[in-house]
Amino acid sequence: MKTKVNEQKRKKHMKGIHIADDYEKMIRSSPNSSFIWIEYMAFFLSLNEVEKARSMAERALKTINIREESEKQSVWVVYFNSGNEYGSPPEDVVVKIFQRALQFLFKNYMLRAFS
Repeated sequence: MKTKVNEQKRKKHMKGIHIADDYEKMIRSSPNSSFIWIEYMAFFLSLNEVEKARSMAERALKTINIREESEKQSVWVVYFNSGNEYGSPPEDVVVKIFQRALQFLFKNYMLRAFS
């Protein structure tokens, strides 16, 4: 019985690896697509891999071209929502994400103001 449970866990883990590989391929082909990044985050959240989902959000925000503001905004919204739902405690996590968002917005404002 225990062997069967371990085998099921191993299969689920291997399936997760293949799915993650697929997401990585999609990101390489469309790095500015918030849809792909958000789906990748959702994949990790479905596995209760909250830190990996946060890492994906940060990676998306660094990767998506600065001119793709609406794509970045979509990632920010999901990042906030996931922090609120999965943060521990949610208030602290949301405040940290909010501070990051302010830095992002200020940087974008300054770039537009002086370009």
